[in-house]
Amino acid sequence: MAYYKASAVRLKYRLRDVQKYSWGDRWLRFVRCRRCGCFLHWEQVKGKLRDRMGVNARNFDPKVIAKTRIRRFDGAMTWKFLD
Repeated sequence: MAYYKASAVRLKYRLRDVQKYSWGDRWLRFVRCRRCGCFLHWEQVKGKLRDRMGVNARNFDPKVIAKTRIRRFDGAMTWKFLD
């Protein structure tokens, strides 16, 4: 996942090609490809941090990923970044 301010992200897709869904408390809306089911991104629809989103970085051009700083986060034990 790559995390951004939602206002800094430009998404390019046709609405008929994606499926949007939420569950639980419905704070987040998830978007996936209607054809293959690949998760594309999530967007926050409720709460204070509505200008925040997570994007599936595996859908990025490899040239973009090659220049990106990757941080590893231990969300299982310490809740700290490992770098």
